[in-house]
Amino acid sequence: MINLLKALSFFVLGSGVKYIDAAYDDGTFSTGFTVPLALLLGVLAGTCMIWDHDLLLISLSILAGVFVTGKLDILPFRLLALTCLTTTLIYFGGHLPLKGSDWPILLCLASGATLDEIGNDLADAGVLRGRLAFFFWL
Repeated sequence: MINLLKALSFFVLGSGVKYIDAAYDDGTFSTGFTVPLALLLGVLAGTCMIWDHDLLLISLSILAGVFVTGKLDILPFRLLALTCLTTTLIYFGGHLPLKGSDWPILLCLASGATLDEIGNDLADAGVLRGRLAFFFWL
């Protein structure tokens, strides 16, 4: 049952982030609902980070990647990140439960997240061609 809840949470998180992104980048959806949605998604993401240590590492890596590349460029994404981290920090008493062995994994995943963001931008700008562009387009 808990795995089903996690899977549903990941679906909601991914869909919600995509909704916010499409609302601002493409104008596909209304931006009027994005702030409350971002706050709800932040609490959900923080809860997921509390549930599962691996997800904590992955989520922190993604947050680092989008922070380094400047992708927290709109208020809803900033609120989502802040709410996610705040929820997690409150639960763990003000510190993240990271061990020494977590840091190399975190660095590797954060580097991958950063490269993914940069590659996606280059593919969107038409700088990358062929298979490499297709890889980042996915």
